[in-house]
Amino acid sequence: MKTQPTIRRTILAMALAAFGASGMAIAAPEQEPNNSFGSPQALEIGAGGVATITGSIAGGSDVDFYSFEAKALDANGKQTKISIDIDGTTFPENLVVYVIDPLGRRLVSDNSPYDPISDPGSMRVPPQFPTNMTLDPRLDVLITVDGKWTVAVAPNGLMVSNTGGVSGQGSPVAAYTLIVAGLTPSMVEISMDIKPGNELSVLNPKSMGAVPVALLSNADFNPFDVDVASLTFGHNGTEPSIMRCAKDGRDLNGDGKPDRLCHFDNGKAGFLKTDTVAKVKGVAGGKPFQGTGDLKVVPQKFED
Repeated sequence: MKTQPTIRRTILAMALAAFGASGMAIAAPEQEPNNSFGSPQALEIGAGGVATITGSIAGGSDVDFYSFEAKALDANGKQTKISIDIDGTTFPENLVVYVIDPLGRRLVSDNSPYDPISDPGSMRVPPQFPTNMTLDPRLDVLITVDGKWTVAVAPNGLMVSNTGGVSGQGSPVAAYTLIVAGLTPSMVEISMDIKPGNELSVLNPKSMGAVPVALLSNADFNPFDVDVASLTFGHNGTEPSIMRCAKDGRDLNGDGKPDRLCHFDNGKAGFLKTDTVAKVKGVAGGKPFQGTGDLKVVPQKFED
């Protein structure tokens, strides 16, 4: 376990163009203890599919373990490809990255020569050192198995086995930035209340007008961080039905936290007579979220 404090720096990283991702990464500090293969720190993945962690290696036997969930095929049915990259350290050759897949197979990072074009976050070592020491740990990985993947950041000279065992000795590294790109964004689950104040929300899909929906605050979700333009609501939760959201909030569910009332176009929500729930999706603070709420569709208003 580390004895020196983790160096925290805020670094915004854009998803690498090679993977077609967009949006900013969520910069997060390393959380101790994370030196156990059995208890890795779960990566927080931003809306652009990028996770950024700032950390440090306190001693020659210290290893930082991180994990993420991945699927072999993306939403388009293509094989998932991600990049795992170390930036932000003066001596990048002092670090090695290991990747262990859900089946226990291990990959080791390739300390490739500095490449400012494809890897602009890399840092060149001081000029008095030979150019062949200008190394930057990076690994491009094809996801072949669904499940939890593990990333180990270790000092060069320390070996990490496919079961997380360590051997050898390396050198401390004061600070590094780990950037993992090409992942599926973490989804925040939220609660919502359709037509707040009503015990059961009754909707007639053929009616014109707006449907009031309260986005309810929780520990992981602040409705006032919502990008209103990103909101979708309706039968599938992907319907472009947003009309407006209130700028001010009020406690609508009695938990002492301000909630936000939004209005959606009833005609664009696409509800069916068999629907018993409505779905909402959007982005808040760079994180995607989704939620469901109960409703009752008025069947007699439908024409057979």
